[in-house]
Amino acid sequence: MAFLAHRGLWDLADWPDAAGAFTQDVLDRQPEPFPTSTCMFRKMLGVARVAKVLRSRGDAMKPTGNLFSAQAPLSLRVMLQIQGAVRDKLAQIAGVISRDLRDVSESPGVAGHPDAPEDFIRGTAIGAAVALACGRLSVLAGQFGGISERCIDCLSNPLAGSLPASLAPYGGNCSSVMIALCTAVARVNENRILAVLARLGGGIAPALPDDALRAFAPAVGPEQVPDWIRSRVPPLGSAPFRGARTA
Repeated sequence: MAFLAHRGLWDLADWPDAAGAFTQDVLDRQPEPFPTSTCMFRKMLGVARVAKVLRSRGDAMKPTGNLFSAQAPLSLRVMLQIQGAVRDKLAQIAGVISRDLRDVSESPGVAGHPDAPEDFIRGTAIGAAVALACGRLSVLAGQFGGISERCIDCLSNPLAGSLPASLAPYGGNCSSVMIALCTAVARVNENRILAVLARLGGGIAPALPDDALRAFAPAVGPEQVPDWIRSRVPPLGSAPFRGARTA
């Protein structure tokens, strides 16, 4: 099951790259968003692979000089680092699963002589390493969904892009744009649900310049703080916090 889950996520890893490259191409925000120099100073195989994929996406990497804005949203600028880091983690998880499939995993393992048997590797049937790897897979899946959602949102949101807000112009002559836009919005909503573990507080404010959220757990609101913790934390402005700088 762990192998199948990993293989499925590995096969899906190219789709966030495609979404990011397509969005970058349509918005045309930066003349050269992912230059070769990006991978010179950090030796990350995943980042290098994603950069190669993005640069191979044709028009998405060709400067046109017709920029929609001076700077792309953070989700477009950091997708190289996020998707590269996810690919590196997938490679690490593949090593964990491969070792578990290759090694003896029955409990107990019996060896020795029939007159003097010995048992080994007790408790390995629990599969703690694989269980932790599967937990990381769920986080990575949420991260892929989150970054894909951000890219598609930048593409379909009229506050961030140049596509029409709802209906296509020119009396419906460009209805294919409207169909693509509605499809993208539907995918955004689905990805928001799938990526709930990789979002902060379960909500996203669209069309912000810094909109890449990489928190791995939902934030706890004030109403969710237990009373026994609330009673022990002095309010801001009281003696322990007096004179402290707040962000």
